[in-house]
Amino acid sequence: MSLFLRCLITLLLLMLMSIPAVSDGIALGIESRFQFMLLFF
Repeated sequence: MSLFLRCLITLLLLMLMSIPAVSDGIALGIESRFQFMLLFF
């Protein structure tokens, strides 16, 4: 049971650590898409 809890906590920590990277990637994708649209319009 403690092993399961330890795995769960590790997964949660990994998810929390990956959130900033994911949000940065989404922001970069949106920004590049806006620049792409500005080139055409």
